[in-house]
Amino acid sequence: MARQKFKTLTEQMFYVLLCLEKECCGTQILLCIEEMTQGRVTVGSGTLYNLLEEFLSCNMIEERRAEGRKRYYVLSDKGRECLYQEYVRIRGQIEDFERTFGKDEHHENDNPVCVYRTVSTGKTEQSSATDGEAGVVSEEDIWPALAVSETKE
Repeated sequence: MARQKFKTLTEQMFYVLLCLEKECCGTQILLCIEEMTQGRVTVGSGTLYNLLEEFLSCNMIEERRAEGRKRYYVLSDKGRECLYQEYVRIRGQIEDFERTFGKDEHHENDNPVCVYRTVSTGKTEQSSATDGEAGVVSEEDIWPALAVSETKE
């Protein structure tokens, strides 16, 4: 079965549409995404212009005006509905998480951490997005929901 186009949005798609709540040109969209996400999400200019073309062809956005090569876009009603449906989908994921772990469950330092196991040593390592350094940790140090439980024979 073919995937329905824009049934779910990538993070970049979501933020491009979100920025088009107000009329913007491509450069303004890139700046809006950077500011809105505090640099967490980046969209390359090639990706942006491909998305804008796709969104235009599906009537998710409208081109409002052009000044030379600069074009200004805004969210259409169809785009607004698609963005809202994605919001509902993401809220559903949040509700599922909160039902599973509780509303106040969080990682103790709230910094994104990449956890991985070194195959040769079997040690578990983590790398923080803030300091970029890796350190050896035990399974107990990993967020409890992701900890590996061992069974004794």
